[in-house]
Formats: sequence, C-alpha cells, structure tokens
Amino acid sequence: MAAEGNQKVLFTIPGKQLGSGAVQYTWQGDGNYLAMVGTNRQTQLVDRYGQVVDDISLAAGGQVLTCDWDADGDTLALLQVNNSAVIVWNASTKMSTALETNTKDLCWLRWSRNGPELAVGSTKGNLVIHNPRTTRMVTLLGKHSKRISCGTWGKMNQLVLGSDDKTVSVSNNQGEPIGSPFSIKGDPSDIQTQPKPGRGSSSFFISVVPARAVA
Repeated sequence: MAAEGNQKVLFTIPGKQLGSGAVQYTWQGDGNYLAMVGTNRQTQLVDRYGQVVDDISLAAGGQVLTCDWDADGDTLALLQVNNSAVIVWNASTKMSTALETNTKDLCWLRWSRNGPELAVGSTKGNLVIHNPRTTRMVTLLGKHSKRISCGTWGKMNQLVLGSDDKTVSVSNNQGEPIGSPFSIKGDPSDIQTQPKPGRGSSSFFISVVPARAVA
C-alpha cells in the first residue's frame, strides 16, 4: 500500500495473518481500533500502530458475513454464516459474548448511528431489533418477502431497509412501519439517507444503489 500526497502509512498487515482471499475490515468511530476478519475466520482487533489488542474467538458458525461498530465505538457486532447468534465484542472489557436471536439465515446487520439499537436481517426477510440498554429484542417475521440485502439508520433513528423483493421499507426503532414500502427497479445493494433542508424537519431523502447485473 502506497501513500499519496501527505498521507502516511501507519502499518501493514501481512497476508498470512488473516489467510488468503478478501479481508473485511471496519474502523472504530474514533479510529483507535481496526477490526479485521479473514477468510480463515481469524478475527483480530489492532490499534493505530497495527499491534494486536485482542483476538475474537469464533467457536461456532462459519465465515463472517459482515461486522459493524455501534455509534459510540464501544461495541463491535459480527455476523456469521450458519449462526443464529450475533457475536458482540466490548472494547472496554475486551470480552465477546453471543447474542442469540433465535432467527435462522441471518445475512445483514447495522447499528443505529443515533441510538443504541442493532438491526439484523435474514435471507427470509425477517428482522430483529435489539436494544442493549434495555436488553429488549423485537423479532418481526416477514418484514420483507425476500432477503434483506441492505439498510441504514436515518438521523431521527428511522430504519430504512432494502430487499431482494424489490421494495424499500421505512420503520421506527421498534420496527413499526412508517408509511408503506415502495417499489424499485432491480435489487438494491446499498441505501443512504440525507435529511431534507429545514430546521427541525424529520423528512429525508432516500438514495438506492441497484445491484449490478451478473453477465
């Protein structure tokens, strides 16, 4: 990896450390920790100097599908193939626990950026919302009729989900619908929100990126 302009290379991770193939990674909000997941299911947390601060044990399940930090950068959530539990790692205690959702075929997760909630979606279109402050977990069966492929949280803590059923839904932080889902052309691969101008406005724009067609 080469630096451009005034950019400086902080550290380099050798390929053998995480196995061959693609590596998933995500920075903690304040940039102190980098979480890395290799194809060998090795999950490591390193500091800004590349020093390993912890290894997360993945005793059950398969390859990690995705990972995400919460809004405060205190908690990392990891989602695995063939595991109905979300692995949750705490930056303060350096301890990991399994958050059981009792939901099969999980495929997507995202922490709220303006609240404590964690949303988890499945290939069947089911949705789980967990609030770690209250320990409440809400399961909504059939939120979508097909796989929840992407999603994001809005500024007012609205949850926007995209699905392979070619619809986009908007819900509150309890999963209750806000309006009706709307249809789109093709399968969505990413969703972003942008608040509408105006002081105190809770309205927002929704941008949907379609998935690329496979030749």
